[in-house]
Amino acid sequence: KEGGGFPARVPSPPYINAPTVSSHASLAFS
Repeated sequence: KEGGGFPARVPSPPYINAPTVSSHASLAFS
């Protein structure tokens, strides 16, 4: 995924977006 899925030009379904955001959050807070 380009941009890690954050600059979403195409509307991304939550079930795809949520794991991506969670993994980024886990990396940021670990």
